[in-house]
Amino acid sequence: MRSLVGTLSIVCLLLGAVNAQSNSLTQQHSNSGSYGITATTQAQDQQHHVDLARELFISIPPLNAAEALNRFAKQTGIQMLYSYEQVFTRKARPVVGQYAVMDALTLLLEGSGLEVSLSSKGAITISDSEKVAQHNQRERINMNSKMNTKKTLLASMVGLFAAAGGASSAMAQGDEAATAQGRIDEIIVTANKREQSLQDTAMSISALTGDTIEKRGLVGMDDYLRNLPGVNMQDLGAGQNSVVIRGIASDPQLESGNVGVYFGETPINGLGTPSNTGGAGNADIKLVDIERIEVLRGPQGTLYGSGSMGGTVRIIPNSPNLEQVEGKLGTRLSQTDKNGGSNSMAQAIINLPLIQDKLAVRAVGYRFDNSGFIKNVAASQPTPSINSATSQGGIAADRDDVGNDTYTGFRISTLWQASPDLDVTLTYNQQKIEQDGYPEVDLDLANAYEQVRLKTGKQGSLNESLANDINITNLVINYDLGWGAISSSSSWVDYEASLNADLSHHAGFGNSPIYAGNDLDWTIFFEELRLASKLDGRLQFLTGIYFEERERDFLGPWNWSGDPNLDSGELLAFSAEDKLEQAALFGELSYEINDQLKVTLGARHFDYETEQTSTFEFGGNIVFADQFVDSNEKGQTYKLNLAYKPTEDTLVYGEWSEGFRMGKGLLQNPQCIALGVNSPAQLDADTSENYEVGIKSSLIENRITINATAYRINWDGMPISVPLPQCNSAAFFNAGTSKAEGVELELKTQILDNLDIDFSASYGEAVFTEDTSLGNKGDNLPGSADFNVSIGMEYAFAIAAHDGFVRFDYSYIGEYFNNVAEIGQAAGGYEQVNIKAGLALEQINLDLFVNNITNSTGLSWVESVNTVLGTTRGFRIRPRTIGLNIAYTF
Repeated sequence: MRSLVGTLSIVCLLLGAVNAQSNSLTQQHSNSGSYGITATTQAQDQQHHVDLARELFISIPPLNAAEALNRFAKQTGIQMLYSYEQVFTRKARPVVGQYAVMDALTLLLEGSGLEVSLSSKGAITISDSEKVAQHNQRERINMNSKMNTKKTLLASMVGLFAAAGGASSAMAQGDEAATAQGRIDEIIVTANKREQSLQDTAMSISALTGDTIEKRGLVGMDDYLRNLPGVNMQDLGAGQNSVVIRGIASDPQLESGNVGVYFGETPINGLGTPSNTGGAGNADIKLVDIERIEVLRGPQGTLYGSGSMGGTVRIIPNSPNLEQVEGKLGTRLSQTDKNGGSNSMAQAIINLPLIQDKLAVRAVGYRFDNSGFIKNVAASQPTPSINSATSQGGIAADRDDVGNDTYTGFRISTLWQASPDLDVTLTYNQQKIEQDGYPEVDLDLANAYEQVRLKTGKQGSLNESLANDINITNLVINYDLGWGAISSSSSWVDYEASLNADLSHHAGFGNSPIYAGNDLDWTIFFEELRLASKLDGRLQFLTGIYFEERERDFLGPWNWSGDPNLDSGELLAFSAEDKLEQAALFGELSYEINDQLKVTLGARHFDYETEQTSTFEFGGNIVFADQFVDSNEKGQTYKLNLAYKPTEDTLVYGEWSEGFRMGKGLLQNPQCIALGVNSPAQLDADTSENYEVGIKSSLIENRITINATAYRINWDGMPISVPLPQCNSAAFFNAGTSKAEGVELELKTQILDNLDIDFSASYGEAVFTEDTSLGNKGDNLPGSADFNVSIGMEYAFAIAAHDGFVRFDYSYIGEYFNNVAEIGQAAGGYEQVNIKAGLALEQINLDLFVNNITNSTGLSWVESVNTVLGTTRGFRIRPRTIGLNIAYTF
């Protein structure tokens, strides 16, 4: 609470100090921009021949204005003139029914800040209303277009595609502009904590729009991360997952994460399940009513701080709409093959403007029920460890539907536009997950979807289970100063997780009927206060302060589940209380040396403290208590970025950047201390250093975009363990070093107006650069594939004025191991094919899908603790799933 009061005080002081100067420093920018037209220029003079009063049937769902105008042009054959820069960030209303052209356009753009007018020659023009134009005069930052620039590189590339049959000679010569509906929609991202076009953002970044999320049927992180260049993910069940970017991981299942994960402005990484077989995890909030996803590759230490050594994943939900009522009701029914069953989904979205242009509420609710596809055969196919456990009263039972889960959640956001310069958004988000059983298979069994697990609880009264509950409250305040903007984000997170897990396979306890019943509770507060400039000149800056406070309670008892007459009480119990406080000061300064070259410098200073109290009991006897050392550390990370634009459509950049992951205090073993065996008191932060060059290019009037990156990352101070046999322990040191090198490619094409093709691929190697206890020089780091590739094709069509589409997605994930020695069975090495077809019937959208159409049994992960537990277990991708989506939008 002290942090919140302090933050609000700072905000008030800053607002008061700068408000007096804001009028004199307000920017003046031109309203001019590049204009898109929905047909050739020659056709504009013929516009007055079209009967604008004739009524036509119009069917356009809720879309952004650019997409809506494109569909309108296709359905009516009407040409329009508009500024693409003005319309692609606006939202249009759904229009369904019989309308005159001008009436339909007016209704379509109602509340968007755009107006429809008719020129003296009869051409329809879309432009800002007078009110919006005045506001944008101050808001727009150097949006003047330079569409007349035709440099050698662009001309050569266009000629190459034309010679290959990819474009007509007219396109190659640039004699005619492409139609607006043929252009690839521009995506605005906020990776640099200010709005920028994706193609103008000088970093390796992938972005998925809300439309893409809907068309591909993406639901959770597991659905999209493995299909992006340089990215891999291991999903081990509810809250048990790990994201690896560019190979920066030494044991994804056990170590704390190297990738930052955000939902809106709130970090949600590090929130796993209290498992005995791994501490990694991130809250995986379902993708319902999401504006876009941004995946930033490479260290992001300047703006995103600790945990973003490999990169950052940002999930950005839709904000409330102040101008119109809108919503959606949707359901999904599907069936999973093999040992799977029926799945269902229901969701509801409603947006209500309570006071026009001033106050709006947006609410989202959902429930996902997913069948398990694993069968437990412990009774019919017992292993030696199961036989040993059942001889002591353990309960073995066959059962289907193992790993079924239920996700329920809701989100409510309130946006208050207090003045043209001040807006406040308050959001509350809750999600609960209940999972019945672990969705893992025993690789020693003949059937690909079977496992052998004992029942848990007293006398085998329970099944294995996972559960977690996350509650996020986020308050965002934005104040526009004219020459800059102040943003404050305050987040309160409560996270609870629990599990019941069979441990009868644990050889250390003689394969006895025991189980773990762990509980975890996090209470977290985040605050970030930023000032981002919007100066009228070549110099821009962003600066901010960050504060984080975490408290964690963990309880991990191991109990008896067999014959109560053999129960000697609690076998083992570990409890811990952790506290973390972190503060940081960060900033970036950019300067445009000329119209083509920009340099950006960034820095972050961090300061953190950790403390932990703990107790470890074995057989009722305390082995140690409060033997963890408190830790504290200060440090800096830096960034240098050069961006060069030889043409308006080409960006070449180079970047050097650093990232870090916080260290921690270490356990001081009493036996080692008694023998005089010394070990470090704490692990310091490990760091990554990135060298990256890339190119982003748009060809043929933005019908083709090509983004390519080459990188090298040096990872220093990797935590490694050194055995201490004299005291039956191990010491940890920051002694490991490794490097990751690779290339990434993303290609999007829309040569034909109704055919989109996406292609992405990456190749990279992450290896040790010196001998350590983890591995030898040249050994591969575990946890991610060297190669992956993804291809998507979407064909749009119309049936009786109803829009439809067919989509095909293919992905291949290369092999990867869970250990440096690369022994045992590999994960990856599989292909997955998904298809989907949909049709919009006025306000009802229908689509059919088949995921994993080939029924691939690919392994997404093999347990890295198998050598300790004496088992071979892994996680497979979901078998073929066929389903139907129905949605009503308004």
